[in-house]
Formats: sequence, C-alpha cells, structure tokens
Amino acid sequence: MGAALLLLGSRFRALPEPLERRGPLCKSSPQMHQPLLVQPPSGGRLSGGYLYNARMSEAGLWAVLDLPSERLTSLNETAAEHDVVLMDSIWLTEEHAPFFLALRPRVARIGLVLHAFPSMILAADSGRAPPTEPTRFEREFIDHLDVVLLPGPHYRDLLEGAKGQIVIAEPGVDDAGRAEPRQRNGVCRLVSVGALTTKKK
Repeated sequence: MGAALLLLGSRFRALPEPLERRGPLCKSSPQMHQPLLVQPPSGGRLSGGYLYNARMSEAGLWAVLDLPSERLTSLNETAAEHDVVLMDSIWLTEEHAPFFLALRPRVARIGLVLHAFPSMILAADSGRAPPTEPTRFEREFIDHLDVVLLPGPHYRDLLEGAKGQIVIAEPGVDDAGRAEPRQRNGVCRLVSVGALTTKKK
C-alpha cells in the first residue's frame, strides 16, 4: 500500500512502508477512538472497494460498519463514540450523504473513501458513457468534508481546489499473493479480472 494512511484522532499522515509489513496502526483508547468506516453490506458481492476497506480494517486503520441504507437514521447514535467517521463513496448521493454531515458536531471529522463517483457507476450500469466529471452535488458535497481518501491517483485532478485534505493510499500487494520467480518454457499468459459487481462493468 504505497502511501498508506494513518489516522490518529483528528490527524492524518502518510506512512512510507506497506501496511502488511507493520503491526496494527491504530489502537483505541479513552483519548483516541478508532476511525469508523461506514459501508452498505456487501451482500456477497466481490468488489475491489469492499476488499480495500476490509484490508485497511485488518491493518488497524479503521473499524468497518456494515449498515443498510434504511438504518442510516441510526447513524448518529452508532457513530457518536468515534472521532473520525468515513463514508464509503456508495453513500455519495443526495439521498444518503446528508446523514453523514448530520453527525457534526458530535463527530470531530467526517471523511470519504472515494472508490468511484456514484454518478459514473450509474452511467456505466445504464450502458451510457460515464461522465468525465462528478455531478455538481458530488463535487459540492466533498467541499463540506474534512478529508477524502483515494485508493489511487485517478480522481485527484477532479478534486482540484477541494477544501478538505486529499490523501492517496494505494493498496499494494499482499505477500501471500506473491509467487517465487521461475523460468518459463512457453508464453507467459496473464489474466486480469476486475469490476465484478453489477454496477461496475
């Protein structure tokens, strides 16, 4: 995870070493509560976003809360003990996003883990060419946030001028997924699999 993210209370800083080679990065204490990432339940879907969220949680950066959309009304009560609350980008809609801003002032910092803009996913799912920019609502809502975490640099230019902090934390590769180099007799064939969810084609 190239420039991995460390969240300590209300502070964010980059780490030079991959997370998988370190111990837990955040520990809860009476003075510092572990950040909370809120996402919809995966429902068994295979997604790079869900995997990223889970791996970051395993590394100790945040706790993950699976919360169905119909229970967002209880978010204020659930998240009250956390100093930092991060919303998954699936929630970046006019219907769902306001529930997160309503956490203030009980929650010190509100942020976003931006895997993709919902408007772009919707366009691709409808068979339309995805827009080249976020919607006005998506972009203006981001200006109300304290931090936006990007799993890669691909949306950085679209967030130019954002009022909050922009942090890039690339995922990297687990050691368990690495294979020892070996000589091959024939052609090396590579298979790339991605975008396996319904709305990520």
